[in-house]
Amino acid sequence: NTLNYNTISANTGPGISISGAGAKSNIVQYNSIGLATDGSPASNGDPAVLIVFAANGNTIGAAQSGTSGGNSLYSTAKGVWISTSGGAGNRVLANRITPGGSALGIDLGVAGATTNNSSGSANHMQNYPTLVNVFRTVTGEWIESTIDTAANATFRLDYYWGFCCTGGPGSPSRGIPNNYVGHGTTVITDSSGHAHIWTKLGIPTVGNQTLSLGLISATATASDGSTSEVGTY
Repeated sequence: NTLNYNTISANTGPGISISGAGAKSNIVQYNSIGLATDGSPASNGDPAVLIVFAANGNTIGAAQSGTSGGNSLYSTAKGVWISTSGGAGNRVLANRITPGGSALGIDLGVAGATTNNSSGSANHMQNYPTLVNVFRTVTGEWIESTIDTAANATFRLDYYWGFCCTGGPGSPSRGIPNNYVGHGTTVITDSSGHAHIWTKLGIPTVGNQTLSLGLISATATASDGSTSEVGTY
């Protein structure tokens, strides 16, 4: 199924729920979720998008090799939640997500920030990248990052601009994916599962407006489509 160009708001439950092992290859793109038609907040229940009960191989936002199709999501709690019973291969790419409180924009497994190297069925608990340095020059945004995950594997890293952070007490603060910045070239890990990456992207904008300096964070998406949580900034 393809679900696109809808305004989905002010429901008591999740704005979108994808549920069951047979719920696969669904595409959710170009939707306004948790926002009224005038763009003001009109949150659904928690979360804005729920993937549950072994649902797998779904696309929330851009395709594996694309950058277009992102949704605009607002929530008073979690943004996209692939729950403890959710399956793998669920890509969450190029969306604009504003979660609420200490909730995450993209949440895998048990609600709340999950450390790298955790296990579970929700997108195989894919590890997120760690940002080392971010520089803005007149020609673009330079981002230095690392990832430690599966060995000799291919990943897509996507970068987001946020005005603040989240994660809750006792957890490393995570970036909020308020605006999508872009993604770099394909990343291939070495035999120990490590990769060190420099990426140059355009200066973040919304429409014709340049975004001020903010917090940059990233996700990693495996070749099967499993997207990580948003990482630290």
